[in-house]
Amino acid sequence: MALIRRIVSLGRRTRMEQEIDAELREHIAMCIDDNVAQGMTREDAERDARRRFGNPRVMRERVSVEDSALGLESLWHDLRSALRVFGKSPGFALVVVATLALGIGANTAIFELLDTLLLQSLPVKNPQELAQVRVVDISKARGGFFSGYPVVTNLIWEKLREDHPGFSGIAAWRDVGFSRDSGGDARLVNGLYVSGEFFHVLGVRPVAGRVFTAEDDRPGCGVPGAVISYGFWQREFGGRPALGQKLTLDDKSVEIIGVTPANFFGVAVGDNFDVAVPICGQPYLENRNLLNTSTKWWLSIIGRLDPSWSVQRVAAHLQAASPGIFASTLRADYPVESVKDYFAMKLTAEPSAAGVSMLRDTYSDPLRFLLGIAGLVLMITCANLASLMLARTTARERDMAVRLAIGAGRWRLIRLVLGESLLLSMAGALAGAVLAQALSRGLLVYLNLSLDFKLDWRLFAFLLGMSLFTCLLFGLAAALRASRTPPGAAMKAGGHHMTASRGRLGFRGALVISQVALSLVLLFSALLFTQSFRNLLIADLGFQAKGVLIVRLDFSRLHIPVDRRTAFQRQMLDLIRSTSGVDRAATTSIVPLSGNGQSNSVWIDGHDSTRREEMNFSSVTPDYFETLRIPLVAGRDFNDNDTPQSTHVAVVNEAFAKKLGLAANAIGARFWREDTPSSPALLIHIVGLVKNTKYHSIRRSDEPIAYLVLAEEKDTENNMQLLVRTGLPMETEEQAIRRAMHEVSSGISFDFQGLQEQIQQSLTAARLLATLSAFFGALAVLLAMTGLYGVMSYTVAQRTTEIGIRMALGAQRRSITAMILGKAATLLALGLVLGLGLSLAVASAAGALLFGLKPRDPVTLAAALLLAVVTVVASLVPATRAANVNPIDSLRTE
Repeated sequence: MALIRRIVSLGRRTRMEQEIDAELREHIAMCIDDNVAQGMTREDAERDARRRFGNPRVMRERVSVEDSALGLESLWHDLRSALRVFGKSPGFALVVVATLALGIGANTAIFELLDTLLLQSLPVKNPQELAQVRVVDISKARGGFFSGYPVVTNLIWEKLREDHPGFSGIAAWRDVGFSRDSGGDARLVNGLYVSGEFFHVLGVRPVAGRVFTAEDDRPGCGVPGAVISYGFWQREFGGRPALGQKLTLDDKSVEIIGVTPANFFGVAVGDNFDVAVPICGQPYLENRNLLNTSTKWWLSIIGRLDPSWSVQRVAAHLQAASPGIFASTLRADYPVESVKDYFAMKLTAEPSAAGVSMLRDTYSDPLRFLLGIAGLVLMITCANLASLMLARTTARERDMAVRLAIGAGRWRLIRLVLGESLLLSMAGALAGAVLAQALSRGLLVYLNLSLDFKLDWRLFAFLLGMSLFTCLLFGLAAALRASRTPPGAAMKAGGHHMTASRGRLGFRGALVISQVALSLVLLFSALLFTQSFRNLLIADLGFQAKGVLIVRLDFSRLHIPVDRRTAFQRQMLDLIRSTSGVDRAATTSIVPLSGNGQSNSVWIDGHDSTRREEMNFSSVTPDYFETLRIPLVAGRDFNDNDTPQSTHVAVVNEAFAKKLGLAANAIGARFWREDTPSSPALLIHIVGLVKNTKYHSIRRSDEPIAYLVLAEEKDTENNMQLLVRTGLPMETEEQAIRRAMHEVSSGISFDFQGLQEQIQQSLTAARLLATLSAFFGALAVLLAMTGLYGVMSYTVAQRTTEIGIRMALGAQRRSITAMILGKAATLLALGLVLGLGLSLAVASAAGALLFGLKPRDPVTLAAALLLAVVTVVASLVPATRAANVNPIDSLRTE
């Protein structure tokens, strides 16, 4: 504290020098008066005074040095005193440091995740100048979407590349997975399609070779080269020279021309790229052309703002220019029914210093809430430690009284106790910083995330703020208490120990009440989130995921003509159905709860086409419903007679029929599906009705779904995904399918995933909330127990003489126990009442994170009852100790 005072005093140096000068003048004047009184003349008296005091500037510097030395000496004395105190009670110091380390470490770990996901800027030149361009309402767009980030078509990108007022440079990119194998288990690398100006706009310079330029990204370029990341270079080449080496991406050979710096991961936080290739190489690598269509939305745009433009001005310009941009980029492949919506779309610009991240939508709200929960744990910890410090300060009242009696000032005692608290909090912060690193890495493994943590000023400021906050919160009360005790009263209290001061118990009681209240909030939150997660686990999906294996096949290397792909897919499906252990198998375009989806507008045949409803679609093969065990309510399943030449048919779920107002009359009804990029509006006959199933997310209510015949799809891809039901262990079935695929061709790539495993992964955020809130809730209850136990034990110790007198006068043990438990019950009741109100407020704020529960769920009462039981149990020990006090021993001690 003295060092801090000296640092602050640097800003007031002029005032201090003026004070020293005034004091010197006063001393010189006194010396002159003394000399005159002894008979000297005025001139001689002044000359003698100046000789004695010497040069005023030298004297001023000497005083300043002595003052600093005294301050540093005082600081060193305080430090030695604190270390000596903790050396006498190492157990107390260890408990305080360990408790603080846990509280500060948990807060820092969660803040570190939030900082990385939300606050840290991209590791590029002047990231604050970056902005992304996106469509204001992408839901109006029609066609295929190839990224979870804001996207536009290549035609829109080319238009903006030609004319981009407000940007000094503009670039486009898209994340993609490239396969590096030649068949068998798929080995993917994280790729990027980038425009020629991508690295230049971001200000990224290579550590070896070169990066792309505008000349590398021209139509018909093939693939002029690849730029790899530093991590990929180290992993795949061991740091050996890689320039000129060939990479095989999706069975195509690409030459490495450059390596990016070690800290550059791309513009998507959490998605480290391995290989970047120019956008113009997309047709060459994928054997399909996404460049000249207005129905393929796959490129994200980022630009560097011109210094004279703000992002708001750029956004306004883009919105004004949007009609012309969309009018000039419309092509004949766009659905006629949706052209009006296409023309109505608007572009805008948003700041993008932190890049983009799908992890933000998934984890930002849970992590913010967990940071709040961890903060409450830290407050409970501080309240607990404040009680301990108050107890220690009270036990040291005789020592404090002696210090006051021999002349120590009040500020001196405050500084002494605060110094001890600061030393403990700094030690706890250092231990917490180490613990935070372990917790952060553990969270990354738990969440299966790839993030690059770095200690920046925000994290350092957070850690320093936590340290100072905890020091003040649990040390200030003890420091003030130590300085307010009169020496006489302290000596008397130290000698007699008659009764505990009501004021002292009142403050400690307030600490216990706050601990109980906050603990109830945390326990209630823990029960809510664990119950919500349990509801997600047991939610009715409408299908049976257990025993279903997702098989993804890629046969692009076989170069099968488009007109033969459907037959080849049917052959693969028949082969897998005949594999040992397979009970049922079907192909699907959309795996339930995978995060993917397809939607179109529909309307009932014979009704006004403007009265449309947005519906979900999935294209499947026969046996799909049997494979997932989705009950058929009415009508029939698909069969081999459903072909492209037959009537277009669909099986719909009950939610679909209800939304169209068909109810029980769904079978035989007909509806129109709006134009798609591959076909005009289709008239579809409903031939079957099935039970509702989950589609996008477990959290969503029953969604309307229409299942179409996969064989009727005209755009047959070079890949397929199958759902396989098996009674064998997943690993065994995977090996059987691998052998079957190798017998067909070694050029087929495949990968496997259990459907139940995929669903579990989709619940990672809910699992994180449930797990950590349960941990924090249990920790809070433990702290509340120890807090109440400590206060009650202290009460018994302070009132030992009083209890002895009561018992000597005839009080029964039962009444003594009731007296102590009554005090605990009062504190507990007040804490529970306050905690119930806070719990309901917190639950309302967390309502969006819950599933199958309401904020005012009866679990509140269960949490209060559980907390009441454990805290009463914690009070039984000191109450029993009070009842067993021997009155003779207590009076003899007195």
